[in-house]
Amino acid sequence: MEDAIQKGSGPRWVVLTTFTLSILVLLLHFPFDGYVSEYSYTVPSFTACPQGDLKQRLRELGAEEFNKAIQACSDDYVTKEFPISDWRSNGAPIYWFASPIHALASILAIWVIGLVWYFSVRPKRTAAK
Repeated sequence: MEDAIQKGSGPRWVVLTTFTLSILVLLLHFPFDGYVSEYSYTVPSFTACPQGDLKQRLRELGAEEFNKAIQACSDDYVTKEFPISDWRSNGAPIYWFASPIHALASILAIWVIGLVWYFSVRPKRTAAK
């Protein structure tokens, strides 16, 4: 009787282990703090800014031209998007799990191993006579 109970609990342990490891990988990935999906940098401008008394230059050029001159001499702020393969989770405690690709591959491997293990420990059905 005890042997029958042990055989029936095998698949339960496999399912429990598979789900537990999947949740562990999810927590190690920790997507809840968001992702680093873009980067930004400034490009310096080589245009000379208006010099001297800025109020006087504003009167001379007019507001529209003065604003264009100030904007042309300001550094450009450029934002670029990372491809999804380069995204990183902000809260991952282990750097390798910060990548969504690594986390998904780990979970997929856990599920494949779990399925194989589940079908290998599942009790065989015998034909009734």
